[in-house]
Amino acid sequence: MSGMPRFTFGVPQLLGGIDFVVVICGIFGLAEVFNSIEAPEGGVLVKDKFKLSDVFLTWQEWVDGRWAIVRGGLIGFLIGLVPAGGITTASFLAYIVEKNASKHPETFGKGDIAGVAAPESANNAASISGFAPLLALGVPGSATTAVMLAGFMMWGIRPGPLLFTNNPDLVWGLIASMYIGNLILLLMNIFLIPLFVAMLRIPYSIMMGFIVIFASIGAYSVNNSMFDVWMMLGFGLVGYALKKLKYPIVPLILAMVLGRLVENSLRQALILSAGSFDMFYTRPITAFFLLIALLAYCTPLIRMALKKAGYGKVDINMESL
Repeated sequence: MSGMPRFTFGVPQLLGGIDFVVVICGIFGLAEVFNSIEAPEGGVLVKDKFKLSDVFLTWQEWVDGRWAIVRGGLIGFLIGLVPAGGITTASFLAYIVEKNASKHPETFGKGDIAGVAAPESANNAASISGFAPLLALGVPGSATTAVMLAGFMMWGIRPGPLLFTNNPDLVWGLIASMYIGNLILLLMNIFLIPLFVAMLRIPYSIMMGFIVIFASIGAYSVNNSMFDVWMMLGFGLVGYALKKLKYPIVPLILAMVLGRLVENSLRQALILSAGSFDMFYTRPITAFFLLIALLAYCTPLIRMALKKAGYGKVDINMESL
């Protein structure tokens, strides 16, 4: 580990890095505002009248989204089992996987049911499976489970392998609460969807003004600093440029989420191996995951090379790069 500052460019506010909230407010908040400037004056997101029957999925939507639900749930479950994986990582990763697996990736971001089902399934699965490391090993996998761990310790309850033996009522009560909580969320969302749709009828000129206000408040409240507001503005311009140039935004967000975790884990591994990289390719488990990562990077390049060589018609999603 090293305490030397990097990439601060002489700006003391960058010593702690760039907060994820600032990036999100800029990339998804201000960037959308900049895009809305090009929309017709007085335009709205939803013009059609909303009916109660629109709340429920049609049979065709279930058919179109069935594999997205399965893939997203599986990805979320596996990511949730990894300490510090988190629901954010699971959601964005599921979206990327589903977009690359789709035959029509251009429909993502425009209401494609698979693009909604996959990250939502991953989000729900990761939030539940994230309790497994906490209950079985006593290792919190997210900020939420860390707070729960503190609560357990306050009551003299030590999570770990013996928790299921010493406090079975607590464990099974917690598992039952997950089922009840999901049922309550379902009922609440059914009744709140009309309210959400009504908000989408607000004209752009009013809606985007509120987005700017709330995004600025969110960025400022991170460190009570105007520097974060200016950073948010910069990321808003970056997000706008990426969207106009048809570059995907999700990989940038995923890098922001995983970057610090990856670097800390790499440094810890190098400390354990006395600075040697041999452990990354001489051990079966690490070598397997490295091979999977290399295949994921090389597959789009191989497909491009095959297309240029004329070996059949290969449909390439350039955004997957």
